[in-house]
Amino acid sequence: MTYAAAIITVACFAVALDRLQVFSIARSAIRAARTASRMMRDGSVSDDDKERSARAASLTLFHCFGSIVWRSAAAVALSILPVAVLQIANLTRLSAVNSVLMSWSGLLLATATVAALGYARARQ
Repeated sequence: MTYAAAIITVACFAVALDRLQVFSIARSAIRAARTASRMMRDGSVSDDDKERSARAASLTLFHCFGSIVWRSAAAVALSILPVAVLQIANLTRLSAVNSVLMSWSGLLLATATVAALGYARARQ
């Protein structure tokens, strides 16, 4: 049951990251940084426009950072919730699931779970 709980935990975390749009926010942060970087390298753009672009990108990056932090924390909380329920039902212990996830076999298990979820999502 410990390995099943570990799979559930990893799957819940991956799905929560996706549903909470962490990946799309990270993409928008990268897009803002690239746009500002392109603007800074463009010799035809005035210094004032470069500064405005850098400030706008800075604000966007700070906003994205904060959003990613709280969404990631929510994903962690959502992934722990099923294991807490299983512990209350005396089916497994959170410490045992943590030990599995911190081992090499847990790393392989998490990798396989995320790969399977990614493959299933790509097929949709």
